[in-house]
Amino acid sequence: MRAIFFDEAAARAVAGRLVGDGYAATVARERFAGEDDDEDHPWAVLTDAPAPLVELLVDEYDGWPDADESPAEPVVPLELPSAPRRITRPDPGAGQHRTTLGPMTDAPAQRLLLVHAHPDDESIGQGATMARYAAEGRGVTLVTCTAGEMGEVLVPELAHLAAEQDGGLEHQRRVELEQAMKELGVTDHRFLGGFGRFRDSGMKWHEDGHAVAADETDERAFANADLTEAANLLVEVIREVRPQVLVTYDEFGGYGHPDHIQAHRVAMYAATLAAVPSHRRDLGEAWDVTKIYWGTMSESRMRAGLRALREAGDTTTFEGMDPDGQLPPFARADKDLAAEVDGGEHVEQKMAAMRAHATQITVDGPFFALSNNVGDSIWATEFYRIAKGVVGTVDDRGLETDLFAGL
Repeated sequence: MRAIFFDEAAARAVAGRLVGDGYAATVARERFAGEDDDEDHPWAVLTDAPAPLVELLVDEYDGWPDADESPAEPVVPLELPSAPRRITRPDPGAGQHRTTLGPMTDAPAQRLLLVHAHPDDESIGQGATMARYAAEGRGVTLVTCTAGEMGEVLVPELAHLAAEQDGGLEHQRRVELEQAMKELGVTDHRFLGGFGRFRDSGMKWHEDGHAVAADETDERAFANADLTEAANLLVEVIREVRPQVLVTYDEFGGYGHPDHIQAHRVAMYAATLAAVPSHRRDLGEAWDVTKIYWGTMSESRMRAGLRALREAGDTTTFEGMDPDGQLPPFARADKDLAAEVDGGEHVEQKMAAMRAHATQITVDGPFFALSNNVGDSIWATEFYRIAKGVVGTVDDRGLETDLFAGL
């Protein structure tokens, strides 16, 4: 058990969040033999939560952990509060409980919902869009379907968290995601069905250069999830948030990752089900998402970036990609694009969010190598294909510059 020290109000809030996320947490006034009570932080939270999550809460609530201390017997136990912004609801028909955010109040007039597979996907794909819309006061809600347990760990000192070693990477990636959301200014983030409901499925590389399913997967793997069950979890979010715009992957998940493909299926099916008044009335009032986009990359923009890399003498970044040859399936011909969102004023936020995903994205890796050779502006503009709805006002190239165009 870890002891974290706060003032009383913060202790109640922290314990509520931990309990809401399924961890043990006891709030008590602590006294240590031979030491006087701290006048500012005399209350302790005793918890079994993992260290990365504890560190996140310490930073957020300005407390400090002291895992080496052996706390005295707690005195003056308090009734645990409910978690701020979070409630625990039964999942009808599943016999389980999950954590979700409570009802939105004073919702912005325009609302965007993004559905991604793992932490870091959102920052790479739509970080600039998210930061721009959050800064403009539009509603931005992110749903992440797994905690990325099977990701490769690029930080040597955290290598033990990898699934093939001690495990526990999901808690570190949760912390990284929380930090990335702070960088982007996004305050509404949820894990589909609650943290830990679905597990990262893992992947392997096909000889043709795209991802395919791993040879073995956990029974909880997101790719193995029942489509209707997973979609209904998202239906409830859609009917609560009531977004006019939804963003997710294309049918190939960008590059073939089974979790990306499943996120696409879940998002598209959930959007259909959410609009049916007679479907699962217990999940809220029906809502029809007006516009659905699939995130993508501009073929011409990608070729220009690769060409700049090669001309600068970099032959290893995105190795095997020829600026004049065949590109990965996530790079689409410009004629297929429907929208181009300029997040130039927020590109630094996007880069900071990418850096926050430290176990997955290194500053000397390909994303930042491209930035160093081409400039951060390569990441400032994000592209979309429209999958549902009517294209609104366009510029002289025939592209929307705002996903809410026409609404």
